[in-house]
Amino acid sequence: MSNFYQAASVRGCLFPDHNFPVPMLQKLKQTIVSIALVGICSLVNAQAVQTKEPNYRDPVLDRQFGIIAEVKSRPAGVEGTNYLSPEWNTGTIYLKSGDTLNNFPLMYDLDKRTLEIQAKEVIKILPGEKVIAFEWQDKTGRSTSFVNSEYYTLDGTPLLGVFEVLAAGDLQLLSRIELERKKSNYNVALDVGSKADKLIKKEKLYVAREKKLTELKGKDDYSIFGDKQAAIQQFAKENKAKLSRKEDALRIIGYYNSL
Repeated sequence: MSNFYQAASVRGCLFPDHNFPVPMLQKLKQTIVSIALVGICSLVNAQAVQTKEPNYRDPVLDRQFGIIAEVKSRPAGVEGTNYLSPEWNTGTIYLKSGDTLNNFPLMYDLDKRTLEIQAKEVIKILPGEKVIAFEWQDKTGRSTSFVNSEYYTLDGTPLLGVFEVLAAGDLQLLSRIELERKKSNYNVALDVGSKADKLIKKEKLYVAREKKLTELKGKDDYSIFGDKQAAIQQFAKENKAKLSRKEDALRIIGYYNSL
């Protein structure tokens, strides 16, 4: 699995103020070094999932939040998933504490904005606000990097949740998945419509410069490219590309960052 900073192609570019080590590729499969538990006595009363090892503790993992919780199933009568990916993906988490959690199966809950971590036979819940970034690799081998969206602002306001980092450089291309719940529209008298509520995931694309966001929507706005606007418009015209289309936006942002 590639490191978050390798995937972003710019070590230190995304978080220049954070001075934590970048783990080497061969270290991703190693066991996390045991660290003495300090100052977490008040966290010991967490509830464990019933397993063969109900008192399992990981020194680094538990020091972050001290929660071992059973993950409740989705309410009956609801279609869709509240997870960013419906599958467990093995990945790495970079924490604000300076620690790195390597080689854990992960799932991200869009609704609760939490990471679920499969540690041996228990599932642990990590609040998203404790995370700088994380990455995972799916079953196809594709690596995806995510960053805490609190580091970015839209019209001066930080957003909650995470961004997928699609492209890095002077301009970043970011994707954000929002979860919406569509209420049942079943008509008993006519016996038509959906009987279940539906969870719908919608993707929004953003360009970020110095952590300030511009949403890509509707009519293409090339003013975000500053003094390179004319060159970018010409590139888009020649390639019949539109900023509002994800694949095209990747090509355009990639070209801009190469100039």
